[in-house]
Amino acid sequence: MFFSCSSDESSSSSVPEGFTLIIDGETINVTSVQAYRFDNWMEVAGYGSNGKSIDFKFSTAGSLYDAFVFSIDSENPFGPKSTFEYYNENTFNFDLVSYDANTRRVSVNFSGKVYDNEYDHTSDFSTVSGSFNVEFTNQDTLLAGFGTTAKINGNDWDGMSFDTSDDNTVTELHVLSSGKYFFDIVYESGNPIVGNYSFSNNTAIRGIRFYEYDVNTHEIINYNVSGSVNFTECTNYYVKGTFSLTATHPTSGAIINVTQGVFKESY
Repeated sequence: MFFSCSSDESSSSSVPEGFTLIIDGETINVTSVQAYRFDNWMEVAGYGSNGKSIDFKFSTAGSLYDAFVFSIDSENPFGPKSTFEYYNENTFNFDLVSYDANTRRVSVNFSGKVYDNEYDHTSDFSTVSGSFNVEFTNQDTLLAGFGTTAKINGNDWDGMSFDTSDDNTVTELHVLSSGKYFFDIVYESGNPIVGNYSFSNNTAIRGIRFYEYDVNTHEIINYNVSGSVNFTECTNYYVKGTFSLTATHPTSGAIINVTQGVFKESY
């Protein structure tokens, strides 16, 4: 989804291009950059002269999906190391300073941890910091309008699914963001049916699940939910629809309202 065979021409800007990168205290001489926009999401990568490099995937609204460091020099291996899978903004600062679709420039400051195992907060990690102000090209995407947006207690939320679970009966699209909340979109495998459905915790298929990553216990909290989901398009490679729900914390009873949910996710 993040790659395409066509793009528009680059535009010029008076803002100088730059990319600074420090890994574990070592200043990396970034000699080449690739920066692309895919609909509402972006990928920016900086490649160092010693092979050490970094890659970011994020939304144009500033939500970081993933940052990882690696080496492009096989004789000097390093990484890969990635931001933590859940609630990455707790351990990684990603500040979208500016984004301009007209001049095709994006500017970001960043700092934080990248882990050997992005699912294990106790695994070894490296620290990275730096910034970039680069020009990007617009790329065609295989699925225009992909991603998920919603309002959580009135606050804007956006995410995307890159992980899928499927037991040949139920498909679950795991939709993550940089924040502590995330969703699963659930429906029957291989035969999603267009329509509007109510759901609760007891609903096995055709529903939305709501989770929170607890930074104190490092556990995932599965909220009790009730709501409705409207599958408006279902094909052999994506689902599209809208949803709303009320989520109740299983122990404290705290209530979270999710409204204006919109998704178009590939599986």
